[in-house]
Amino acid sequence: MELGEDGRGAGHHDLGEDDRAAEHHDIAGQGIANPLAQILSAAMLLTYALDMGEQAAWIEDAVARVLDEGWRTRDIADEGTPADHILGTAEMGDKVVAAL
Repeated sequence: MELGEDGRGAGHHDLGEDDRAAEHHDIAGQGIANPLAQILSAAMLLTYALDMGEQAAWIEDAVARVLDEGWRTRDIADEGTPADHILGTAEMGDKVVAAL
């Protein structure tokens, strides 16, 4: 593959990366990011790259149980979510691990 001056592939298109980076800096270090997409991405890795679908299902089921119990991060909470069920990043991750 031929790389451009910026080290990216020749066909690379900037899709607003600077905007997304700025968007994430406003929550960096605050412990409010939702970890569920990252956790589910790991499950996808297990399924599609490592042929470990059974283990991936454990993760997916754990995430579903946590959500079914009403736990939320701030970004997915709604007006019906009790305040004591709104978690930070680490706490949500801990809930998923506990549900495994």
